[in-house]
Amino acid sequence: MDRKRMAACALTLAFAAPLPFAPVDAQPANQAAELAIPAALTGRYDVRVTNLGMLLDDPAAKAVIDNRIPGLSSEPQIDLGRSLTLLALMEFVPDRITTETLVAIQTDLNTLPPKA
Repeated sequence: MDRKRMAACALTLAFAAPLPFAPVDAQPANQAAELAIPAALTGRYDVRVTNLGMLLDDPAAKAVIDNRIPGLSSEPQIDLGRSLTLLALMEFVPDRITTETLVAIQTDLNTLPPKA
């Protein structure tokens, strides 16, 4: 199993939430509906679907990333990765972004108040 898929599985298990590509009929109706709503509309960030640019533009979310992956936001080429999710970015910097790092970031992001 590739690293990206393993990370997605670990995140799913860590948060007991189905992945967006799980069969809809296997999910309770309210969870299926929730997955259809983009993270930007729910006010919550998700390392699986929220792009890095959106995270870096929010000072609180950027602080979470800077705390868990020091120096990432100040990398000279970070603008190239703004359209990627952290899960997708893991493929390019596996030495800096691990499954454990993503779980820790998601846990920290979940403590942030929802955006209005």
